[in-house]
Amino acid sequence: QSCAIGACDTNITEKPVTQTVNIDDLPVLKYMSDEEENPTACGQVACAGTGYSALDDMMAQARRDVQEMSPAVLKKMIDNEDAFILLDVREVIQHAEGEIYADEMLAIPRTNLEFEILNAVKDRAMPIVLYSRMGARSLFAAQSLQKLGYTHVYNLSAGLKGWVRAQYPYDNGLGTVLKVVDAQ
Repeated sequence: QSCAIGACDTNITEKPVTQTVNIDDLPVLKYMSDEEENPTACGQVACAGTGYSALDDMMAQARRDVQEMSPAVLKKMIDNEDAFILLDVREVIQHAEGEIYADEMLAIPRTNLEFEILNAVKDRAMPIVLYSRMGARSLFAAQSLQKLGYTHVYNLSAGLKGWVRAQYPYDNGLGTVLKVVDAQ
């Protein structure tokens, strides 16, 4: 049965919880502030444009809505073992390209995100850092999480590719890659 025929309770509403958070209570806020004041060399930007004005406008709006995080900030969070969830929104087949590892990781493809995230992450105040291959899909995914009431949502600028360009370690299925060197 479906909601279209009145089989579900449509009177259930969830109100987003708004709370003030002290910058000292949530390390990611301090890291983001530090990065804004003193950008690292690997401060990168996700896909700049598609060539389709409607889609580019959507991406520009998502960038206004979602705070983007540099690879350096994510690396600091991982190194400091901060409490956060690293969410990979790529399709399963793309995981062979490599994965970033953190203490708490989830992989939910963008196609299923809105249907799975509410069960996977109950704490809507938990910091969540999303990534995709180049940062565009994760940007839209982060925007969706905000609309679902998640309050500390960040997009990894330039995605996995930006992480690799910053020369941070990742696993490619054959082992951990510590540094990529261009062959000459």
